[in-house]
Amino acid sequence: MMSHGGPFRRVLVGWDGSVDARLALATAVDLVPEHGEVLVLGVVVPHRHAETDGGQRRGVEADRERMEQEFARVAPRHPGVEVRLEVVVADAGVGSAMLDVARRRQLDLMVIGRSGADPSLTRQGGALATFLVQNGTIPVLVVPRRVTV
Repeated sequence: MMSHGGPFRRVLVGWDGSVDARLALATAVDLVPEHGEVLVLGVVVPHRHAETDGGQRRGVEADRERMEQEFARVAPRHPGVEVRLEVVVADAGVGSAMLDVARRRQLDLMVIGRSGADPSLTRQGGALATFLVQNGTIPVLVVPRRVTV
């Protein structure tokens, strides 16, 4: 699909390395016109890791490294569109971190996959979209999983 030059020049993509995140990334890159920007945001939530500070630090760094490696493996090369990864640590959760980055960076659109890499969060795919729509100020596109990838 070719970029069409539409209204979405600066797009935020939620990233966890999952198949759904890769679909969201591909969709976002196709939506952004030449000279546009796709900011791929990986959010690490520290409380998902061990209770000890050392365990938490190791878990956060492991999550960050996993997201960076997966992104490097599948990052699209699209002429004229800047695609880059930023990984943040957020105690407040994924949705709040996405809204904060979108607001601070004055982005035009958020794109997320239907579900993510963590099976315990799969049922929350709709909850994240609902949270973003109810609390955000820009459009949210939820990309459904296709039959084949």
